Amino acid sequence: MTNELDFNASAPAAESTPEHGPAAPETTPTPAASGPARLDLLVVSQNPSFNMVEQGLYALMNFLHTANVGRATDEALAKAWTEIYLAPGATPHEAFVRHGYDVAVPPFLELVVHNALTPERLPWGPDGGVRFWLEFRGSLFSDLDGRFKNRLREVLNTRIDVLSRPHEPLPPHRVVLPGEEAVATKRLKKDRASMRVGTAVEEF
Repeated sequence: MTNELDFNASAPAAESTPEHGPAAPETTPTPAASGPARLDLLVVSQNPSFNMVEQGLYALMNFLHTANVGRATDEALAKAWTEIYLAPGATPHEAFVRHGYDVAVPPFLELVVHNALTPERLPWGPDGGVRFWLEFRGSLFSDLDGRFKNRLREVLNTRIDVLSRPHEPLPPHRVVLPGEEAVATKRLKKDRASMRVGTAVEEF
């Protein structure tokens, strides 16, 4: 399996910054359609070997929560991989548009955070193995808002691409097989900065 991915479908990069790569264009994405037509969006690092350490993953979850984009509702925690599932938060549209959001339906149906120790094939898109991705399932928008994308890049500390496809029905949540369960290492709430990812649903 090769780790060289083809992200030709991504938008042209803007001017680069030393720490986090090209800044996202300051444009507002348009809805996929005026009706409920939806897309699936994958946010991936341009470095296929990128993954997040525990504290980085916690920081990402905290960012999504405090930005009111998503709230964790379920998780699958294995020794070699983690998936956290989020429902739309109080203001989920802010991942896509800066100002008022008039559509009465959620701007996405589910957000999935995937992180793994070893490369895994993307749920869809180009061939090759990666260790980290975000998936906005059932998005009404074809891209992320530029300001949100830049902030996400800062939290991840990696250059990112956004891929899209027509929405497919929501798949079932991943199940951890017997013997693959992560070791429970929950820590005290007062030690929030060093809490394990396994407390994500409880905390958020």
